[in-house]
Amino acid sequence: MTRDVRLIPRALMASVLCFAFVTSPGSRVSASLKTSAIDDIKTESQFRGEARSYDDMLRAISQISSSKLDTPEALQEAIDRFQREHTKIGFHRSKLVLKALADPTFVNAIKRTANSEAAAERLLRTINADINNVLKIDGAKLLASKLESSLRADAEVLRKAGEQLKLAGERFKERAALDPAGNKFRMVPAMFVDQPSVELNDALFASGAFIAGFGIILAIAITVALVVVASYVTQTIVNLVKSLFPEEQRDEVVDCQKQANDRWVVCIRAARGLGFFEKMAAETLCNATFLADQSACLLKGVRL
Repeated sequence: MTRDVRLIPRALMASVLCFAFVTSPGSRVSASLKTSAIDDIKTESQFRGEARSYDDMLRAISQISSSKLDTPEALQEAIDRFQREHTKIGFHRSKLVLKALADPTFVNAIKRTANSEAAAERLLRTINADINNVLKIDGAKLLASKLESSLRADAEVLRKAGEQLKLAGERFKERAALDPAGNKFRMVPAMFVDQPSVELNDALFASGAFIAGFGIILAIAITVALVVVASYVTQTIVNLVKSLFPEEQRDEVVDCQKQANDRWVVCIRAARGLGFFEKMAAETLCNATFLADQSACLLKGVRL
């Protein structure tokens, strides 16, 4: 499936330009172009910072899977941990970009392909024509497979934590139902679903055919642009990068994550005003569904 490359963000274009000045201070660039790039948003160090925050989130969330959560105190600690960490799930792409940049085989292949200014321009024009062309670079398909494995492993961490929270939430829901103070669960049952809200194409996954998802292709394309611009910062190259990354980026994973977050907000609001055990159970089930949804969202970046 070919995606419209015009739907990729200015912020990512800015990160590409800033990366060049962080890594290659001797690059050929005019003073005005350099100043404009420095004024932009994202740098390579920010990619690294986001990736680090994402990995910190996974470690924190994974602790929920091994917790008993059989007391109000333990469950509240898990809820608090979730609240601190869940917003970092959106940094998944930065982790993919950093993994790609750390792959010497692929990075060297980019440098061989873009071994002159003219070759670099041709490479960027090819990617502009169809972003899927990044998979034609030597080592790209192997890298895509590695990134797929990374996303699958991360999704499994979220899924297991979600299952543990769901079990705990159900236990406290039963406890709340025995509490004579209230039976408000009967008023908001639709908010606390038993299955992830996100649908996946299971038949395609079962086929075993490797088709890199757009989320992975995008991360690889960003990596190519970072490597190219680090060596050649001319006006033509910059214009090609701008053409590749002109608008706010949207892909299946980002859209899915936003929808999952919107459902979570509605769910949490529905839990307000409930009794102590009811509220704790409701929030736990909301968080469980959120993690299950986010696990499925990451897998949407694996295959088309």
